[in-house]
Amino acid sequence: MCNPPAKRQRKRGFTIVECLLAGVILAIFAVTIATSVGQAGNAARRGEDLRQAADRLNEVFTRIDMIGPSQLMYEGPTQGELDSKFAWVSVIEEDVLTDLYNIKVTISWSTNGKVSSIVGYTQIYDPPEANHTTANWYDL
Repeated sequence: MCNPPAKRQRKRGFTIVECLLAGVILAIFAVTIATSVGQAGNAARRGEDLRQAADRLNEVFTRIDMIGPSQLMYEGPTQGELDSKFAWVSVIEEDVLTDLYNIKVTISWSTNGKVSSIVGYTQIYDPPEANHTTANWYDL
């Protein structure tokens, strides 16, 4: 009688190639996750900068409205710094037929050497007999 051929016993465990492949896959996932977290952090910082710039834009428009665009157009200021990060520039144009003033304000800031800005537009009605505050820009 013939003996059946001996079955090879397969060793259990991972080969070195399987371990290297698993390591490469884990490294790719780790790099992808780290990149995503970094981009999310940058997006959060940009979002916070935009929110603060919008607040500063509102502040500049409020000051222009309180003092009066006609007064600021001739006496200034039309640009300046709001704090150590944000600066502003305004352009005020008068429509003499309607007493409307077209106002453009640009808020700019720098983050990591990159300059960013937002621009806002509005119109303010300011007739010649309007009673404006006696405060100046820096008192507000």
